[in-house]
Amino acid sequence: MKLQLKRSNVLDGGSAKEPTAAQVEYGELCVNYNTSDPALFIKDSNDVIIRIAGAGAVGEGETPSGPILPDTGNKPGDVFFNETNNTLYYWNGSDWVPIASQENAADIFVGTFDEVDAAIAVDDRANGLLLWETTEGQLYIWYIDADTKQWVQAVPASGGGGGGSSVSVLPNAPSVAAQGDLWYCTSDGRLYVYYDDNATTQWVDASPDDLAPVVHSGEIWPSTATEDDLFFNTTDGRLYIYYNDGDSTQWVDASPDTQNYTDDWVRNGTTLSPANAGDDVDLGTGDLSAADGFFADNVVIDGLNSTSNTTKGVQLTHTASTGQIKVQTIGGQNTNVFEVLQGNNSKGRISSDGQYEIDNPDFTSNTAHGMRLSNGVRNSAVRIQAEGGSATNASALFETYQGNNITTQILAPGTVKIGGNIQAGSPNISLNANGSATFTDRVALTTTANGYDMMTFQKNGLMQVRVTSNGSIFALDNTLQQQTSERRLKENIVAINAETSWKTIKNTPYYTYNFIGDDSVRYGPMADEVPAEMVIETDQSDDEGVIRTYDNGMLQARLYTALQTALTRIEALEAEVQQLKGGN
Repeated sequence: MKLQLKRSNVLDGGSAKEPTAAQVEYGELCVNYNTSDPALFIKDSNDVIIRIAGAGAVGEGETPSGPILPDTGNKPGDVFFNETNNTLYYWNGSDWVPIASQENAADIFVGTFDEVDAAIAVDDRANGLLLWETTEGQLYIWYIDADTKQWVQAVPASGGGGGGSSVSVLPNAPSVAAQGDLWYCTSDGRLYVYYDDNATTQWVDASPDDLAPVVHSGEIWPSTATEDDLFFNTTDGRLYIYYNDGDSTQWVDASPDTQNYTDDWVRNGTTLSPANAGDDVDLGTGDLSAADGFFADNVVIDGLNSTSNTTKGVQLTHTASTGQIKVQTIGGQNTNVFEVLQGNNSKGRISSDGQYEIDNPDFTSNTAHGMRLSNGVRNSAVRIQAEGGSATNASALFETYQGNNITTQILAPGTVKIGGNIQAGSPNISLNANGSATFTDRVALTTTANGYDMMTFQKNGLMQVRVTSNGSIFALDNTLQQQTSERRLKENIVAINAETSWKTIKNTPYYTYNFIGDDSVRYGPMADEVPAEMVIETDQSDDEGVIRTYDNGMLQARLYTALQTALTRIEALEAEVQQLKGGN
């Protein structure tokens, strides 16, 4: 086995100069033999140069400590114990990171309230920081809600039981828990207690919102209650709400039954008893008969003659054989059984042919109506109808109109059509009953959340593709295939210029980066550093002007061509070396 070495005698600021990642192959050792600072370096799989020997090497000596984290001379992997807050840190290449961080465990401070105030500023305390208060011998958790920050006792003193409860600080609920265990959820900033009600076990919010109403249940009314409290009465199976009307408080049925009216008017007591003279009531334009306490047949209010077919305002008819009361109007169109008038103008009706119409200026014409529930005879702004359809679609159950144009249509099988020219069969959006959908324009999905799945594709319950709000595409098969690739289907075929490709790949830097406000790591060049012919202006802009991107397809084509050129040159060099060695 041959050991590859690179040697250097160069110093940088008095220390052995580190090689760059591009200068070192994986597995190579880099030796700086300068007597002032001899050192060894290697490159890890993340292309990070690590000093493995010499002054300041990873793991050298004992763990350094002190009251202040050092600003200079730090190497990736260095560790430091901060004596001020009793926390162990490691250097990740750019920052000191607490080893006991909120990602894997809660930071714990042991001391008094005064000591933690002196050691850790309020703004520097992470949500979920634990404090063992040595004066009281109690555990506290630092809780941050939308308005305040405070210490909350993690194990309340009351309740007893003699046993210590487990306290977990995690984003997800612990998989194993016992009665009385506490869990501080770092995802929502809430404290939960594990509760066993003898039927089920669950995590219960230890401090629910004060405004949530209390729900009681049982056979006996609660002795104490506040406004908006609920009570489910197990005796009658009804839900009641505690209501304050300004003068008194009482339990009120939250869902009273629809009031049941009797079939007739029954006179009660001596006030309206038909046996007493004078009990009959004269309405002036009609009368109420005293017979059996009913309204008499064909009682007419504001009418001329109850037995003739002349115009009447309202007619109340009692049919003795069925016990029904009919309300109808007579006049206007003879087919109307109910009609609302404003002056002589009809504003709504229920007709004998089953049409319900509101705010139609002229029921005798076949013009559009403001709102209509109909049998499909006339055009309407809103129409709900039985299957049998409209003039445009035999299976249409619901339609909305703008003028004579259908804007929304729901078909009996469950298909929904929106916008476009529905009459011509060209809607803008079609949500089909079989689960498919078509859109004639782009679908814009928006969110403010990072890493949110904006669109997912599944087959047999298994996720195949998902597109996140960060712009990432995850797929089980990451192959991007063009629809066609046959040469015979193409024209204007031109080879990529090898020299241009070589210069582009050689001169265009490639980076890792993340967008401002998004921690997702990405890879690629900067749009303002690629060749001008690759730059593409987007339809977005900021305070500095139009935001640009680059043609990734062109970049990939040049990368492929440059690689081909490099392989050709390598083969030529290998041939020359072989000849110099005297080979064939």
